[in-house]
Amino acid sequence: MEQDLHGTGITVKKAAKNKNSRTTQRRSGQPKPLKAHELTVLVVDDDESALGAIARLIRSAGFKVRAFSHPKALLSEQLPTENACLIADIYLPEINGAELCHTLAVTGRALPTILITGRNDELTRLLVEGSEAVAVLYKPIDELHLMDAISRYLN
Repeated sequence: MEQDLHGTGITVKKAAKNKNSRTTQRRSGQPKPLKAHELTVLVVDDDESALGAIARLIRSAGFKVRAFSHPKALLSEQLPTENACLIADIYLPEINGAELCHTLAVTGRALPTILITGRNDELTRLLVEGSEAVAVLYKPIDELHLMDAISRYLN
């Protein structure tokens, strides 16, 4: 089920509970929020300028960033298993962002995934609907919406 967050341009899919938690346990048993520098955001976009801009923005907020211009490069790497999320363009060479999200899930490396796209057509909607992504952002991406989506799924 998807919903637009109050006309913000962020489409959120109801997500299952994910093991990628942004908390550590305190002695009192209460979760302690992790600091941004303890969290990793993986970004995949074949548009080098978009990739660089998104990576710089996320880095400037204090997050660790790993940027990839091809999905197969990401798949060949050892990825964080917790305290991480993925931002992937829907239309990528080799495999699309929805397929990348699915591939990570079936190989036991599922991460909360935010899909990004510059297209809003029927094919894109079908790809999003069939994906396991937790949110979709449409380009041009508003910086505050992106940071809100990252924080929401790393929280």
